[in-house]
Amino acid sequence: MTGSSDPGSTQLQPNPPTNRTTRMQMHARADSCALTKDGSFMKDASHTRHTSVTPLRHAIGAINRASCGALACYLATLGVAHAAPYVEAGQAGTAASWRSAEFNADWGLGAINADQAYAAGYSGKGIKLGIFDQPVYAPHPEFSSANKVVNLVTSGIREYTDPYIPVKAGDAFRYDGAPTLDSGGKLGNHGTHVGGIAGGDRDGGPMHGVAYNAQILSADNGDPGPEDGIVLGNDGAVYQAGWNALVNSGARVINNSWGIGITDRFDKGGRDPAFPHFTVQDAQVQFDQIRQILGTRPGGAYQGAIDAARSGVVTIFAAGNDYNLNNPDAMAGLGYFVPGIAPNWLTVAALQQNPDAAAAATTPYTLSTFSSRCGYTASF
Repeated sequence: MTGSSDPGSTQLQPNPPTNRTTRMQMHARADSCALTKDGSFMKDASHTRHTSVTPLRHAIGAINRASCGALACYLATLGVAHAAPYVEAGQAGTAASWRSAEFNADWGLGAINADQAYAAGYSGKGIKLGIFDQPVYAPHPEFSSANKVVNLVTSGIREYTDPYIPVKAGDAFRYDGAPTLDSGGKLGNHGTHVGGIAGGDRDGGPMHGVAYNAQILSADNGDPGPEDGIVLGNDGAVYQAGWNALVNSGARVINNSWGIGITDRFDKGGRDPAFPHFTVQDAQVQFDQIRQILGTRPGGAYQGAIDAARSGVVTIFAAGNDYNLNNPDAMAGLGYFVPGIAPNWLTVAALQQNPDAAAAATTPYTLSTFSSRCGYTASF
């Protein structure tokens, strides 16, 4: 590991326990998916968080702290009843054969031409797909195939005293895949949501992910949110342990729905031209701060990302949910500031179905109302 004398411990745990400490749920990011030519999962700008994985999103929102202990038992009952074992109707060379009701439940799959990839034989099979987020809930019915989700266990000593949760530098941390409560007492589900979009099983159920045959490696980034422009706010020890766990476990692709964010000064810039926009010069200011901590323990979130991309891992970041601001923060833009990693770095915006019915025939998708633009990162 670069920049840390304590890499933390890493192990695999297929079934997460249910007792965990609390943290705030990080801000949701735009998440979307595609397949590379070699069959691995990649992120694409044509799917947004509008797609629900299953009723889990609504179910867990109603569970308070007191009922957390019963979560696993409750979620285990959320299954999909099938009259008969699933038989794949998709055929090699025939894209239309892959457009089942399960496929059509998510317009994003059609938007990225996933059916063409499936017909060509690409499904994510043999690929380990990293989700660096809130934990992916392994017992969820969308992940019911054998060894679908592996929750990575990370531990170490915190580097950052976080103002949003009761933790401080010097405290021990341990993340093991168990569901976590946010500051409002609700269980965070973003990692499960992203995992379903990326790799949920194709089994005749309500939906499936893009790389439905991939194995999901889930690492909890422990991020409490909000993304407020504080470079040190991404705890270097926690993030470095997660990067190490994912890379050492063989992740071919790592999806990231987090970042630095922007300061309050730019909050209205995406929606009102009278207010300042976040520029590449502002991102440079952030990167100048990052550069000072690269190779140190506080800089682990950034050094870990750079090292992952340098090692050949496809490293994906959302441009952000800052309502059409022209540029993403320096985290999503590391491929610009560190050109050597650009071939393995992907920054994406999010699209939505065109709300203008008359124009939708020729322009079916437009930039989502919440998504930041790729701006200076457009070349990758």
